[in-house]
Amino acid sequence: LVMPVCSQLLWGSPPGERSGSMLLGHVRLMAQQPGRYLVACNRFAAAQCYYQTGVSLPVVERVAHYLPANVSWSPHASGGHWKEVLVLRARYWHRLPGQYFMDVLEAYLRLNEGHHNFTFVMASSFGPDELPPAEITRYRAAMLLPNDLTVFAFVEVYALGVPLFVPTPEWLFRLRRAAPFGFLQPAFSLPDLDDVRSTFAFPP
Repeated sequence: LVMPVCSQLLWGSPPGERSGSMLLGHVRLMAQQPGRYLVACNRFAAAQCYYQTGVSLPVVERVAHYLPANVSWSPHASGGHWKEVLVLRARYWHRLPGQYFMDVLEAYLRLNEGHHNFTFVMASSFGPDELPPAEITRYRAAMLLPNDLTVFAFVEVYALGVPLFVPTPEWLFRLRRAAPFGFLQPAFSLPDLDDVRSTFAFPP
């Protein structure tokens, strides 16, 4: 049985040290069972798991092999949405800072439409089945403000070859403070029996 660890171990768990100890202890016990293999989807998840439980996980990076092999973005394709940039789903757009940002951006584009011949389309306005990979590749580009450090959307859109705009690390840090989520939330750790934490300059 292979079990991937792709997000924070205590995401969505009840608050309190008791529930945190129980859940992290369960991860430690599972890792010791024969026939059960825990793998991390990224290095950050592996580092957090090691820090919280003392369990070292191998990293198997996501490469989106499940996407259709014959679907990719091309600037020469006809019938695309070449005047539209697709804004991928993110929790940030449902918070006040994200709504203000989009209002300012759209106002800027209206005032400078002679210099910028494109508009933004929110992916959240579509249903879950309305944006298959082939449809995403028809847009001029995509913009992603990741909810978390390791969102699947980045891997998928990058694999499709779609031009992708993302924040700089400094801006992303400020945005995450406005909408904290996922890996950057505070987390509880089990007692450090093997002095694992001494190997970390900073808690992951």
